[in-house]
Amino acid sequence: MNVVRFAETHGYEWNHEIRDAWRYRDYLIRAFNSDVPYDQLVREHVAGDLLETPRLNERLEINESIIGTAFWRFGELGHDDCVEFPEIRFDALDNQIDTFSKAFQGLTISCARCHDHKIDAISTKDYYALVGILESCSQVVHTIDSPQRIADAVSQTQQIKRELRRKLGKHWLAAIDSVQDSIVSAICEDKGAKKNPSALRKHIANEKLGLADPGYVLRRLAEREADADITALWRVLKNEYATEQARRARSNADNFEVWADFGAADSPTWSTGGLGLSNGPGRAGEFTLTHEGDQIVAAVLPAGLYTNANSDRLNGSLRSPWVPTKQKYISVQLVGDGRSMIRPVVDSCGLNEFAGGGLKYLAGGATRWKRLPTSAGGSHRSFIELTTKSDNLRWPDRPGRAGTNDAKELQSLRSSFGVLRAVLHDAPAAPLPELKPVLSLFEEPHPTDDAGVAEIYQSVAHEAVVAWKDDRATDADVHWINWLLKTGLLPNSAQGDQQVGELLKQYRESESTIPEPRVVAGLADQGNGKGFPVLKGGDPQQRMAVVPARYIEVITDTSQPFASGGSGRRELAELIASPSNSLPSRRSPIRPMPSGFTTKSAGTRLEMSGVTRWLPTPQSRNSLSAPSSSKSCLLRRRRQRCRTSRIRRPGKRTPITRTETQDASSRT
Repeated sequence: MNVVRFAETHGYEWNHEIRDAWRYRDYLIRAFNSDVPYDQLVREHVAGDLLETPRLNERLEINESIIGTAFWRFGELGHDDCVEFPEIRFDALDNQIDTFSKAFQGLTISCARCHDHKIDAISTKDYYALVGILESCSQVVHTIDSPQRIADAVSQTQQIKRELRRKLGKHWLAAIDSVQDSIVSAICEDKGAKKNPSALRKHIANEKLGLADPGYVLRRLAEREADADITALWRVLKNEYATEQARRARSNADNFEVWADFGAADSPTWSTGGLGLSNGPGRAGEFTLTHEGDQIVAAVLPAGLYTNANSDRLNGSLRSPWVPTKQKYISVQLVGDGRSMIRPVVDSCGLNEFAGGGLKYLAGGATRWKRLPTSAGGSHRSFIELTTKSDNLRWPDRPGRAGTNDAKELQSLRSSFGVLRAVLHDAPAAPLPELKPVLSLFEEPHPTDDAGVAEIYQSVAHEAVVAWKDDRATDADVHWINWLLKTGLLPNSAQGDQQVGELLKQYRESESTIPEPRVVAGLADQGNGKGFPVLKGGDPQQRMAVVPARYIEVITDTSQPFASGGSGRRELAELIASPSNSLPSRRSPIRPMPSGFTTKSAGTRLEMSGVTRWLPTPQSRNSLSAPSSSKSCLLRRRRQRCRTSRIRRPGKRTPITRTETQDASSRT
């Protein structure tokens, strides 16, 4: 653990926690006690999240391999603006490369950050080839839970929700019969006549209602003159809506490029994590339930990707590809609650808070657009990250940063987000909401009185509820159902139907058994490793030729880049763990004492959980190592070369020169 500089916080002023770092400690103990082969441990540390066949722990129901990547995260990490202060970024990368090379190769590769290595056959190109690998990775929080851990609870909640949809659909259809009277009353009601106006009347009285709200049409009808012709006014409204819809559709098409549509059949290739997103995007009409109180439905959801489709106790993270910079802005249509978060991540700056537009914590559950710049300037690149509380590598954040100091809310396991679309654009405004749901009103025959208007609303509402009940709803149907719930035209109380109330109780009991997600800090690929420019003298402002992602030439005998996609960590893991690479044997792990070795020759005795282990001494390590290959011999000869050192003697101003030989076998 000392070799990988184990720590539980990142340091600096706010000293952010390294998420559940203690899991790495327990992972090592389990690995040692189970005699996991050393080459397997190497692969898990370097690229445990990319292994084709990860090592699973069936007893604990966790993915062991993915925990190994936590070793990349144990280091000092600044949280300031890494665009303004690039040293924050490059110091963290240097720490990762230094720890990796010392731990698994016994080499000081980071010495080549500013110049070619003074002793070993390692160039600055080798160093920045490794930087290119890590710059194509992102610091994340991995979920180590096996899906089987929550399978029973999730299956029960899904079954209950299917039954609840049928029962609640029937309950709502029965309530639709009285919608006409409520709408007529709201249109004709004198504002001062009642002290307690209906929820619908309060809603349509709001002067800030937009055209996308079905209540806007009712407000216009309610404000008409007493002798006004409803049929003529209806035609005027129909023309207004058709004209405005055409304008909005044209404006959206001209000014916005859809980069990702999570409601489309072909979902975008964003990276996901956590058990809440394991089923992929959901169809329109998915709904969430409340976990306390008398209210049944929390929201009916349009097509998109949601962490809380089954429960907001399930975690999730979503990361975009690198954002293209041909336009100024990217806007994401999203919904979030429970202090979930959206932020741009610039380059490899894991704790980024300010650069690229800054982070935003989400609460309230309202759908909104979040606009961010596509570029942080210069050669910087960024991607968009959304996380629930459990998957936020900054959590717990500094006091007040999440927008609340309420201890109960901050400690709650409930957190969620959903994303619908992402668009690229140059204009500063967000896309205009389209009016297609409301336009369905004007497909009916024109009304001649208030009762006719109410009948049209009832017909559209009936079709929307039937489609939802039969699980074939569209986004327009969802728009109508949420409006009907908001205005009180659909009942949403558990007291209104005994069967519905019982199903809600069963759902809450089953959902409450979903355990807290088990997570750990780690590393994940973020696109392809396209290489990185050599920085002259290590200066971020002096960028030279780009070096492709690869390992050091003296080990691989080639300067060719890794052939496969991804960052290159998977290929790197195989190179380090390969039997042809004799360098890892000099960094041998704790192992059982081999036969034929005495206590003195084997090393130091170590007890772990009642199992005797032996920590090899340098002498025993050399005895256990594999025969030296020509590559390691080349490195050894380079180390054994003579070097000149200058030593001052007391009273002498003239330095005396002497020659000394460095023995590679005495260096660790």
